[in-house]
Amino acid sequence: FIVAGLQTDKQKADTIFSIARKSFRKANFDSADYWLISGYFFAKKTNDAETMARYNVELANSQYMQGKYAKGLPFIYDAFSLLKKVDSYDLNNSALLIAGNCFSGLQKKDSALKYFFDCVDYNSKKNPYRNWLPYTAIGEVFLHTDNFTESEKYYQKAYELTGAKEGKPDHGYVLTMFANLYYVAQKHNGFAKMVEEYNQLMAARKMKDGKEP
Repeated sequence: FIVAGLQTDKQKADTIFSIARKSFRKANFDSADYWLISGYFFAKKTNDAETMARYNVELANSQYMQGKYAKGLPFIYDAFSLLKKVDSYDLNNSALLIAGNCFSGLQKKDSALKYFFDCVDYNSKKNPYRNWLPYTAIGEVFLHTDNFTESEKYYQKAYELTGAKEGKPDHGYVLTMFANLYYVAQKHNGFAKMVEEYNQLMAARKMKDGKEP
């Protein structure tokens, strides 16, 4: 077995988690779930809250990606309980986003918004730039409830964050989401503006890449 030569339960849990992540990145979710469930056995034996929370967050995310939204929630609730003892930005941020995503998938919009706004509050203290993610998620929830004004408001917040970031690494994604809002709402001028800016951004990136050795 792959962990037979490893000494500690922590080493075993971390090694199996890395294998699970490789499967996850390839969208091989059955394999990812197999390794995550197998590795969680060792994670629990470590009695380390962060290690166990990481497994729960990843299991919840895997269920979400497969459209198994209700199955993701018990894992995320376990993660929240463990994260009370863990000061990990990435895990706390991810847990809040995944909880919101699962509730959004279940069409429970109020619960989804609660977790997305909790994520905004958390990021405002820890990493304000990363609020572009919950802002786009909030915008999408309002889009699905036909609240154009609120949807536009939060896409605009995301747009301002990613547009001001050096290199604009996340701006293209926000532009596509913003363009989709205007397309669905039949706001042709807004749609055209976002598409034009997206094309300019892509052209600038190609030009920059072409100049690099």
